[in-house]
Amino acid sequence: MPKLTVGLVGAGLVSGDHATSLSLIRDVGQLTIYDIAPDRARAVAAKHGAGTAPSLDVLIDTCDLIWIATPPAFHKPVVAAACKRGKAIFCEKPLAHTATDARAIARLVKAAGVPFFMGHSGRWGKPFQDMIRLVAKGTLGEPTLVWSTRLGYLERSSPAAAPWRFTDTDSGGVVVELGVHEIDFIQWAGGDWQSATALGTSKTLAPGKYQDSVVAVGQLANGAAAQLNLSWAD
Repeated sequence: MPKLTVGLVGAGLVSGDHATSLSLIRDVGQLTIYDIAPDRARAVAAKHGAGTAPSLDVLIDTCDLIWIATPPAFHKPVVAAACKRGKAIFCEKPLAHTATDARAIARLVKAAGVPFFMGHSGRWGKPFQDMIRLVAKGTLGEPTLVWSTRLGYLERSSPAAAPWRFTDTDSGGVVVELGVHEIDFIQWAGGDWQSATALGTSKTLAPGKYQDSVVAVGQLANGAAAQLNLSWAD
């Protein structure tokens, strides 16, 4: 059986991790990378023995699987281009930076009928899986409160501190960029959110432009209460 050719879109901070993981999959053959900054694409490619593509169209046309690792605001156009050509897609979390784009992506994938996988890495974390097993077995009884906290630490000088992370319009803020793991876990444990109320602040990382701390409470499908605490303060 021929090996898959994979096109990695985006050559930012996490792309090297994705490239390393892809190199360990025996069914993956050629890896090709595209980024709007060609120098970044060449740098990641050089470290992983990959090729580069001169444009997104060329990458999609020449690869079997499109692996999206761009900032969230750019997921939808890449998904749309891949769906148009009937290509399988892996998309890094979060699905999109807005609910509107997320729903549009879901419609595009459904209409195209292409394989699609979301990169919710938290689903594969042992602590998350162990907790879900305990809930499923009834070891903890019936959940009445599902509570999750994630406190991040992001310095402006960190390689992870790309400018797009600090605007709601590009990243979706701390809820979308960081809290997507906790939101997914809470739903996994107690069912879909039925209602929610939240309060956010924007005082530390990019005042007025980026919500860096959020507290939310709500109710889940199983009747349990939910509490979510997030902070990505410097």
